[in-house]
Amino acid sequence: MNKHCSSISFMFFLALQVAFIHIGFAQSQFGIQEQPTVVNSTTKLVKNDTLFQLEVKLQIDSNWIVYDSIAGEDGPIPFTVLFSELKNVKVVGVDKGSQKKKFDEVFDIDIYFFENQTVYTIFLQQIDPRLPCSVSGSFEYMCCNLSSGVCLPPVNNSFDFKEK
Repeated sequence: MNKHCSSISFMFFLALQVAFIHIGFAQSQFGIQEQPTVVNSTTKLVKNDTLFQLEVKLQIDSNWIVYDSIAGEDGPIPFTVLFSELKNVKVVGVDKGSQKKKFDEVFDIDIYFFENQTVYTIFLQQIDPRLPCSVSGSFEYMCCNLSSGVCLPPVNNSFDFKEK
């Protein structure tokens, strides 16, 4: 085979690889290829006088875990709550629920995680009882399968609660 044919074959092979990468990106970006739902989540805001509880309940399929606190900066993405609006309330506490700890050989660190079911509760205090409150934001988590080692990309869910 001459040099010209060789370089055309290589260019065709490279173009084919780029096409497959773009197809994979398009599938993941536009939901063409669904990833399995291994965590069902619900959020609710409970008010008791001037105290609020933002509850995020995670129902996790068997053999799967959701990462929580990470010992160090390397590793999987832990469960995180980000507020985009805290109107007339302030955070006064957090209850993470029951978590487990193990050394993860892939990330080479200790990890903390949730399995089965957990309720992550954030306690909020109303600043001025005469004014309405609103809380909005999102929570993000990453989950992995303990038996297969498969990890899914981080999941981000939003919430929005407004008091009338």
